[in-house]
Amino acid sequence: LALWQVYFGNFLFWNTSYWVQPMVKEYIRLVRESGGIYRHRWTEQPVHTMVAKVFVPKDRVYQFGFAYQHQKLQLDVEHEP
Repeated sequence: LALWQVYFGNFLFWNTSYWVQPMVKEYIRLVRESGGIYRHRWTEQPVHTMVAKVFVPKDRVYQFGFAYQHQKLQLDVEHEP
């Protein structure tokens, strides 16, 4: 994923039923077993983003129209590069 494609921020709403689907649970198991969280320092944002992009229908994902800013990182969700 490119940086601007990742859903950043601590403002997420999920239907918990997504996380107990067998395919999502298998994905999380594979993420955990791959070691990427430790070797590549994957955080919850890219993991959550991949779950949303792969398992959630596009019309069920809503992005609020405000920019995300954290220290030196600023992303505007309205404008892709």
